[in-house]
Amino acid sequence: MLFKKEETEKAAENSRRTEFNERVTHILLAVCKGMSAWIPAKDPLKNKIDELFKVLKKVARPKPPTGIAQEILEFFEKTNLEDKAKGFERGNVRAFIAELGQVIEKMSHSSGGISRETGGMIHDFEALADEGKLDVLKARIIEGLVKIREESGQMEKELARYREKTTSLAKRLEETESLGFTDQLTRTLNRHAFETQVGHWFPDGKSNGEPVGFVFIDVDNFKSFNDTHGHQVGDLVLRFVADTLREGMGEDGKLFRYGGEEFLVLVPGKDIDAVAKVSEKTRRLLEKDYFVDKNRKLQVTASMGVTVSKKGELLEEVLERADKALYSAKEKGRNRITVSP
Repeated sequence: MLFKKEETEKAAENSRRTEFNERVTHILLAVCKGMSAWIPAKDPLKNKIDELFKVLKKVARPKPPTGIAQEILEFFEKTNLEDKAKGFERGNVRAFIAELGQVIEKMSHSSGGISRETGGMIHDFEALADEGKLDVLKARIIEGLVKIREESGQMEKELARYREKTTSLAKRLEETESLGFTDQLTRTLNRHAFETQVGHWFPDGKSNGEPVGFVFIDVDNFKSFNDTHGHQVGDLVLRFVADTLREGMGEDGKLFRYGGEEFLVLVPGKDIDAVAKVSEKTRRLLEKDYFVDKNRKLQVTASMGVTVSKKGELLEEVLERADKALYSAKEKGRNRITVSP
């Protein structure tokens, strides 16, 4: 009896140690992940922290974080995402101010030109009037007024264009400061953030010419996870997928939760081959990875639709093409990417 009691106490002690180690691992992972997001990409410390994160994740294979580890992770990621969203809009404003300054400078030169033009005309008018050349004077007045009207008309167009742009930027910046841009469940940017940020490449809904990769991602058989394991596990699946997409797409990709089990990644400045390559790499990463819930190893796959915007193309056209590519990937059997040039 004494021997069995000692075995029971030893097993309980081992269980407590295992639980403690898991909690510490969760906290270390959360801190590493959060610090990595904050540290500049060129800082050598970022690479060291990323390596530590990979080692911890590979060795420990921890369950989804809970308690203080989850709170730490959510704090880092929510703060980082909101800072990036605000910084993105502030960058737009800074670029706009610089451009507006150039236009004002040009307009001041133009205004000076009008003043000189007016002064020159008055001098000519006086000379012609003294000479009694009324027909020539009349023609000269008409010619001068046409020039002034053209100059002032151009200035009015410039002012109207920048007035409209200023209003739009002010509204977007106000929304950035006042509305949430993060999806609380997956700790990604949300659809509102997408609709705000995509305007940088699609002013007035039309491509500005810079190629932008669009990758629609849909979690395969997501409904079955909810039906079989419950909605709590479904939430864990979405978090796991979001984390893997972030890791696979890297710094070049902007990850958004587009709705339900669907995500969208924007990859600016890359051609179709580069976007397809990083998408396939991410799909394989998700396919090979897994997470643990109540000692169950759960694996998840996803289908992806890939396309790249073309100059002058409407945003709706690009979204529709990416969505059709995603549908094609699912029709062909899921767990694959379909590229639509």
